[in-house]
Amino acid sequence: MSIATRLGRLTPALTPKEQVILVLRAKKADEEPDPQLGRGLAEADRREYNRYIALLIAANNELGATLNCLPTLVSGYEDCARHVEVLLAAAAILEAEQGLQAPRKPPRDWRQKKLVTVPELLRGLAGELRRDVADHVAYCWRELLALEAVWVELAAEFEGEDPLDPELRTTAEQVRASFMALAAGLGMKLPSEPDEAMLEAVRRLIDRPLGYLKVAGLE
Repeated sequence: MSIATRLGRLTPALTPKEQVILVLRAKKADEEPDPQLGRGLAEADRREYNRYIALLIAANNELGATLNCLPTLVSGYEDCARHVEVLLAAAAILEAEQGLQAPRKPPRDWRQKKLVTVPELLRGLAGELRRDVADHVAYCWRELLALEAVWVELAAEFEGEDPLDPELRTTAEQVRASFMALAAGLGMKLPSEPDEAMLEAVRRLIDRPLGYLKVAGLE
């Protein structure tokens, strides 16, 4: 008996979830899934199979689209952080040349002053830019935490199997490392848990592929 024949006999004995997990493992191994998977299912099993496939699509397409925006964003914030350091370095050079003492804290009221020295201007701009970058980094970090949390929830649907394609998983790990390094350079303390509002926003992305099933009458 050929392997294909044996698989064909075994496949009907697998639950819809088990069949989708085999599809997931094949995709992660860059292999074609067994064509028998998902075939010949009863109506109820077909709906369950479609639901699990939709969850995989959500994990990689819907949530993956959000993730794939983050590398570009973090690269831009890294550039801004370097600009902060350039402004501060320029201020320090001028202070040394003019015999001025650097302030212990970045000036926050420099825009209200009638007369502003060039070092104050540079430090004021650096402080504003740093705060803006920190706000954006904090937002993206919360978004990443929410993505990671929802992927964990989806993995639970697949008996602990990571639903992400290996390339996306690598991107997620690289983005996490980049944001942590950037936050350290900005002197930021990043949260370890996502906030509920961001978590719910990411969970709503899962509803899109599930909604397509309803439209197609496949749910």
